[in-house]
Amino acid sequence: MSRAAMGRGKRFGGDAVSLSLAYLLAHGRWGRRRLARQTGLSEMAVRLALERLRAQGLVELSPRGAGLTPEGRHRFLPVTSRVRGVCPLRLSSLIRAPVAVGALVDASPSRPPWWYRDLAVREGAEELLLLSFRSGELRFPQTLEPVGAKNPEDAARLYRAFSRIQEGEVVVAVGASTSMAASRGLWRVIGALLSPLES
Repeated sequence: MSRAAMGRGKRFGGDAVSLSLAYLLAHGRWGRRRLARQTGLSEMAVRLALERLRAQGLVELSPRGAGLTPEGRHRFLPVTSRVRGVCPLRLSSLIRAPVAVGALVDASPSRPPWWYRDLAVREGAEELLLLSFRSGELRFPQTLEPVGAKNPEDAARLYRAFSRIQEGEVVVAVGASTSMAASRGLWRVIGALLSPLES
């Protein structure tokens, strides 16, 4: 990743890995192994990211696990509080990659879907699906066609995964060949959705 790309989103820690860790740490202390399992990242990637965040004063490390500092909460909570859920997904036609992960985000895309897809691909992802919840249904943002009209099985799976979805929210789903690439792609897109001027 280029220096310019790494500098994007600096206000929130600088990258997709930092944002994914901050989302979990906003809910309490976590050990490195547990963070690695939950994010799909390697333990080494988690350790290096935590050390970088600690050096920036955003995370504190102790035998009880890692946690956000007051400065870390100040920086990350404006973004992470708008992520209403993250989970693995199994979709039969909308995402065909071996690993899929999704998030429910309180945001509205300010750019076309292909722009967010490019961000996910730069992180190693292969596919991106952005869906808006409007008029009581998940819809493709370009056409506003309901997902259930052509993909009823996948629509049902998405409604089960994100049962608390509310009007105006967005479902972001990313597919990749590895958990790490899917996670990085997902969080890169979430960061762009929630801080569009920094992307």
